[in-house]
Amino acid sequence: MLGNSGNDRLFGEQGDDKLSGGYGNDTLYGGTGNDLFVLENFNSSVAAKNLDIVTDFQKGADKIDLRTLGISDFNTISLLTGEDTDNNAIISTRYNFYNGDYYYRLQINGIRKSQLQASDFIFNSAVANDTISGTANNDDLFGGLGNDSLLGNSGNDRLFGEQGDDKLSGGYGNDTLYGGTGNDLFVLENFNSSVGAKNLDIVTDFQKGADKIDLRTLGISDFNTISLLTSEDTDNNAIISTRYNFY
Repeated sequence: MLGNSGNDRLFGEQGDDKLSGGYGNDTLYGGTGNDLFVLENFNSSVAAKNLDIVTDFQKGADKIDLRTLGISDFNTISLLTGEDTDNNAIISTRYNFYNGDYYYRLQINGIRKSQLQASDFIFNSAVANDTISGTANNDDLFGGLGNDSLLGNSGNDRLFGEQGDDKLSGGYGNDTLYGGTGNDLFVLENFNSSVGAKNLDIVTDFQKGADKIDLRTLGISDFNTISLLTSEDTDNNAIISTRYNFY
């Protein structure tokens, strides 16, 4: 069942049903059987915020399909999931579009975040070495299983390398980089811009001995220089600060 546009109510009733709300704030009733609730990636020409609600998710029977998003790792879902004031799990994503931000949220009634596990989901299983670029908006980019290159471009983006040896570059904006497993490369860039800007990128899971930080675009060739550029915040996280050339 596909709701398409509008605020729809989908009733699976008996049988093993597939329910996708489409655009709009939709309510999904799976009913009995082994039901599949689809978390979609919509491309839109306008900004939008959608909230779909699953009323009766049955652990051990029902599943949430993440394949159209390209998500291949349960750790990514854990990072995307929060709870509302009634302790219902809510999965929130942001997508690429042509003109504005698009947010999608899936609320799972009666299920807490801590109750979710990998077996509740169908993940992307395609192994490909992808090159994925964001837009001028706030994007979520998912690498999947391969050795991927993720570029956020403008906007405050979240880049999820997931599995594989990935290259992550936030671009302009205040970006958050999740390398995931593998030997990941986080790129510290030198941007030429016609306007002044202050960017803060955060690497959440740097693994010493596996991951690396790429300084080549800055022209830095000496660790002593990095030592001079590095300080710590109040939580003892290392911060590398640079200033770059503008027109």
